[in-house]
Amino acid sequence: MSKTAVYIVDDHEIVREGLAALLSGVPGIEVKALFPDAMSLLESLEKDMPDVLLLDIGLPDINGIELARRLRIMYSKLPILIISANTDDKHLIGALKAGVKGFIPKDVERNELCEAIRRVAVGEKYFSSQISQNMQNALIKQFDTIELSEREKEIAILLADGLSYKEIGNQLFISERTVETHKNNALKKLGLKNTTQLVVWTVENLK
Repeated sequence: MSKTAVYIVDDHEIVREGLAALLSGVPGIEVKALFPDAMSLLESLEKDMPDVLLLDIGLPDINGIELARRLRIMYSKLPILIISANTDDKHLIGALKAGVKGFIPKDVERNELCEAIRRVAVGEKYFSSQISQNMQNALIKQFDTIELSEREKEIAILLADGLSYKEIGNQLFISERTVETHKNNALKKLGLKNTTQLVVWTVENLK
């Protein structure tokens, strides 16, 4: 049975070595390489790829979240598991947007660390229970601070009611193009990708 190959990236030697020691001897998991910064990792990835990348956020050259974002573009199939003491709203939302597969705190216990690695290695996502709660709270706060205009809210609600651009335009005495412009502005403010996501958000937040 092949082992899950893990790369560890952390700028503190004691943390890198500590994580490697924690995973030493764990059945099915093998730490293949340790890296102190992003550049040394990127050089290595040109030659070999791990099954899971265990990544810290506070790196000296490239921020871990920015690195995760770049890696998602360069190596879309590489599962990234963030392990960090930085669990504030900014970093949690940033990690989600960067497309990481998991996020665990640095005080994680060995069993949970192994479980997280195994899960992301097979394509699943893993966020520790506390991280999940923090992320949920962060997303709620993010939406609470978003200010849609009254017109944007009105159009979002009508879209959620199933009306077409033409029907909304007739009801509000504006053109279909103006309806679409307000919808697109709402999508941009909310960080959403399409009308379906806007409808879901509207049902959850405005209706």
